[in-house]
Parts: sequence; structure tokens; C-alpha cells
Amino acid sequence: MAALPFQYERVDAAVVIRAILKLAGVENESPRLIPGLKSHYALNARVAQKDGTSYCSFRLTLSGFGSRKHLEILREDF
Repeated sequence: MAALPFQYERVDAAVVIRAILKLAGVENESPRLIPGLKSHYALNARVAQKDGTSYCSFRLTLSGFGSRKHLEILREDF
């Protein structure tokens, strides 16, 4: 992503996190987080590759509290 022409200083991380969680089917836009606990979600997506597309499964782990949220995205075997 670093090669893409984004103005990273203008990107709102909270908006990006909400959009990714919405893709994962999370109904509540901003899940209530308890300090020290993490919320886990699954996201199955079709990803573009050099020779076409393939299905991929991702594990989303949301942590943090209040406006300080952290979203970890790991690719899993499908």
C-alpha cells in the first residue's frame, strides 16, 4: 500500500476501521470495547492477483478503547 498515492496524514483511521468491519458484516458501526479485551471477526473476500482472483479468509482482531482503536488483519487459509 505504501506505493499507492494516498495522503496518509489525511486518512481517518476510525473511518477505515468502520468500513472494513462493515465488509465483515459487523452491524454496530463502533463495537463497544472493554479495555484489555479483543473482538474477533472473520472476513471472506475475493482478492485480485496477477492471474485473476481468488477467495481469501481474513481474521480481524479489534482492540483498544474509546477513540484509540487498533485493527489487526491476518490472512488465513481458506
